[in-house]
Amino acid sequence: MNLAKLFGSKCRVKILEKFVIEQALQNNAQGFFIRELCRDIDEQINSVRRELLNLEELKLLRSKEENKKKFYFLNKHNPIYEALVEIFLKNYDVI
Repeated sequence: MNLAKLFGSKCRVKILEKFVIEQALQNNAQGFFIRELCRDIDEQINSVRRELLNLEELKLLRSKEENKKKFYFLNKHNPIYEALVEIFLKNYDVI
C-alpha cells in the first residue's frame, strides 16, 4: 500500500516509518536530529524540517534540545500512537 497517498507526503511517510521502526520496535530512546534523518531517508533538509514541524504540530512527534541539536521522538502519549505503529508495521517490508 502506498502510504504517501494516505499521509500526503513521501517524506512524511519516510520520517514516520523511520521513527516507528527505530523507536517503537527497537526501543531507541535517543531520538533523531534533522541532519541524521536527511541522511537516513535520503531527503532534502528543507523537506525534512517542514515535515518534522508539521508532525510536531500534530503532536505525533515531540522534541528536545541537547548540545545545540534538536532531537525528535515519537510521542507515545498521543491517542493514535498505537494505531500509527500498527499501520506502519503492517505495511513494513523488511527487504
